[in-house]
Amino acid sequence: MAMTAEQYNKAMDLLEQFERQVIAPSLLSWDYLVKHVGVSKSTLWRKKEIRDRLYDLREYLKAVDSQADAFDAEKVKNLNSKQKIKRLKITLSEKEDEIAALREQLAYAASVAETKNLDPNEFFKAPKIHKIKANR
Repeated sequence: MAMTAEQYNKAMDLLEQFERQVIAPSLLSWDYLVKHVGVSKSTLWRKKEIRDRLYDLREYLKAVDSQADAFDAEKVKNLNSKQKIKRLKITLSEKEDEIAALREQLAYAASVAETKNLDPNEFFKAPKIHKIKANR
């Protein structure tokens, strides 16, 4: 079953409420999210952002001192920073893979050009139209 944008936002809002301790941390579970969002556990689990946020939130709530029930902005900021760093590392890894694939394509194109007696370096020169625009 697909998850609508409204259901996704509802799930993220619920997790944020847990984070701010508007909802009791003891209620944090997949079942709670399933009940209030209206989708299956597997649908929620397939959304990486929700899954990672839930697991990070569980770690955060375990780390919070049981006596400090108040909202701790600094810990939340650190949690959000860690999540952002994780996402950026994943994005960086994906972009590095994409660059490697493009390099392979470029090397293949150069070898094909050489087999057809074309100078591959000719393809790396900027077209004259770009030079004209640059001079303006």
